[in-house]
Amino acid sequence: MKTPLLLLCMSLLLIGNINAAKTKQKTSLLSRVMPLGGELSAGLRFGGASGLSIKKYAKNNKSALELVTAFNFFNANERMRMNFLYEKLTPITKNKRLSALIGGGVGMKFDPYCLGIVGTLGFDWRITDKLNMQLDWQPTWLFIGKDDFYGMNSGYSIRYNF
Repeated sequence: MKTPLLLLCMSLLLIGNINAAKTKQKTSLLSRVMPLGGELSAGLRFGGASGLSIKKYAKNNKSALELVTAFNFFNANERMRMNFLYEKLTPITKNKRLSALIGGGVGMKFDPYCLGIVGTLGFDWRITDKLNMQLDWQPTWLFIGKDDFYGMNSGYSIRYNF
């Protein structure tokens, strides 16, 4: 009597494990559930000002800080620039992977040194737990050192999440 009961219990456990394994195999990278918030990501930005982008998400996934160091390749007279931005994230999908973003911060240009403000507007998409993409527009108004406005600074960033 103990042997058939033991076999029945082992069979049920084995069937449960097989079903769980099949469920994991059917789940693609894009539909994996990951905890959002608190990630640090770094990667490349391409566009009006191209360079490096480092972004730190808040643990509550409602905001982020981003540092962009870039060169403007369209104008040979401009050197390196840096933007330090605070971004407010608003999820637009149920799984909260795609968010609209709006924010602002400080912008600097070197050689000659200029300082001003930067706005940002765009979309942030966390494709997987390790890959992030962003499409944004960052108009910049420099008013200390030289009075300039750059309205055509749109870009595409692809980052790796740590």
